[in-house]
Amino acid sequence: MQLTQIESQLLDTLSLVARVGFPYCVFDAIAVVAAKEFQPILFSITARMGETMMLERAYSSLSSSYAPGGRKDKTNTVFGRRVLCEGLQLRSEGVAAIRAHFEDAEKIIALGGKSQLNVPVLCNGKVIGVLNATFAADSIDESAAAILSSFAPLAAVALLGRDDTNRLSAGG
Repeated sequence: MQLTQIESQLLDTLSLVARVGFPYCVFDAIAVVAAKEFQPILFSITARMGETMMLERAYSSLSSSYAPGGRKDKTNTVFGRRVLCEGLQLRSEGVAAIRAHFEDAEKIIALGGKSQLNVPVLCNGKVIGVLNATFAADSIDESAAAILSSFAPLAAVALLGRDDTNRLSAGG
């Protein structure tokens, strides 16, 4: 995926918006692009609570089912090891993979989810959050993975700009 000059300028502008204290505007912008480009059933952004295995939902496109502020402990899970410890994407393709990787699998499936992509958000080599997209298809389109991955650096700036005391410091 190659960004046009306008898209590049927009990313620069959104990065500035995140740095000056409006991270939720950036989360909204990422969600709008995700909805337009690959229509996830659910899109969320989670923030890692310090260096623990705990995640807190910072943004959700479906707050009636997955409200911002909700927390999940990923200790001793495939997700925790792969995404939070190793800093790698987790692709859960098919209902069996969703059941194997998520404690709330039945809720995801009830929403129509058949696959899920989790992309780590890194700062200084440490995972500080995760971009999460749930899809109706059994497999994950490569372009969706590329687009979501391209937003991880911008999400990092926005996550660090959140006004809370639990985030990992940028210097960490």
